[in-house]
Amino acid sequence: MFDPLVKKIIEFSGKQYGKDLEVDYAINAVVEHSRSATFLIADGVVPSNEGRGYVLRRVIRGQLDKLENLV
Repeated sequence: MFDPLVKKIIEFSGKQYGKDLEVDYAINAVVEHSRSATFLIADGVVPSNEGRGYVLRRVIRGQLDKLENLV
């Protein structure tokens, strides 16, 4: 289900999946954060400073941190 996302991350980052555990971890984390953010947004959550909105902000920030590691 998330194979297309993994393939795009590999394409944009220029990294190879399965060669380095640190890269694999970062790619998997980005995919999982994307999944989490998708479900939160589908439930009507918007980024904010409180409650579930704060959780969404943290998920997005975690995703961006992992993406930085891939560049």
